[in-house]
Amino acid sequence: MDDADLTISVVIPTKDRTVELMETLASLIAQKHHPLEVILVDDSVANDVCAVSKEMEPSFSEAGIEFIFITGAGKSLTQARNQGWVAARGDIVLFLDDDVSLDQGYIDAILDAFRDDAAVLGVQGLIVNAPFSRKQNLIRRIFAQSHYRTGSCIMLPSFKPVYPLDPEGRLPAQHLSGCNHAYRRHVMDEGGFDQNLIRYGMGEDMDLSFRVWSRHKGSLVLEPKARVRHMVSPSARLPGPAYVLMRSAYHRYLHAKNLGNDVQHRLQLWRSLSFYHLEALARLWSQRRELDPAIDALRTLMWAEGVCWRYRRELASCDVEGINRIILDAAENGIGRVQCRSSK
Repeated sequence: MDDADLTISVVIPTKDRTVELMETLASLIAQKHHPLEVILVDDSVANDVCAVSKEMEPSFSEAGIEFIFITGAGKSLTQARNQGWVAARGDIVLFLDDDVSLDQGYIDAILDAFRDDAAVLGVQGLIVNAPFSRKQNLIRRIFAQSHYRTGSCIMLPSFKPVYPLDPEGRLPAQHLSGCNHAYRRHVMDEGGFDQNLIRYGMGEDMDLSFRVWSRHKGSLVLEPKARVRHMVSPSARLPGPAYVLMRSAYHRYLHAKNLGNDVQHRLQLWRSLSFYHLEALARLWSQRRELDPAIDALRTLMWAEGVCWRYRRELASCDVEGINRIILDAAENGIGRVQCRSSK
């Protein structure tokens, strides 16, 4: 098939969000170039998303876009995304979060990046409303955390991404952002999202895109003409303890999986992880007149680090089964006594 005739399927996993989802769906209908289909994978507990889908379906039909509603398995974002792309029929599969809003020329710009170079296998757009602070950016750079850098879209040895600052043109990339990223369908057939990552699945976007880049060097790009706003909805996210544990544990897991356990990479990992301790101490200082929330945050971090230490061998060997049980327990019950200990 000629790349001029490329078709695109859109996959949107969602969970218990309606207002943000409606804005995302409306921005798809408003595109200058309509997708072949929009596939909504619903992991919601309530039926509100289903009702929104029925309300929006006539608008998609009128625009000539097939609208497909899939009831998700409810386990994780990664499983929902995999369900979506397996059902997709387009040559390109575009993954969107359910809290984004696309400029009208977004899909055109994404397709142009694929049409212009057959070697391009993955494309992400530019998030135009991401917050930026020069002071915070410098600190994050010192500690090998994700940060912004002019003309750079690389993955650090700590397995944290660098995002380009005000890119003027299309850039080569080593990773793609989860809120908006697209792949040629045959790339997804090589292996989808890691379903070992449960619930929110933190880092699943970096994992998949870096694996693609590692197999096909030079195949990923950032297209700044594909402009997107990410609202970062606070709803349907993990409670504090589960989030903090997932952040620490999955960072270790994905680092070991993608970069290995050699001394140089492990030093960069620890450099990056130390940022969370600095962050907690800075919060203690800034909230010294009302310490309880800051102390709770520090206690949660130390609990999460203790769990990761107990499971350090499993995480280094890419085994997250035990960690996942604790994440689920923390999501339901908060911080508790760790019931399952490392077996290695």
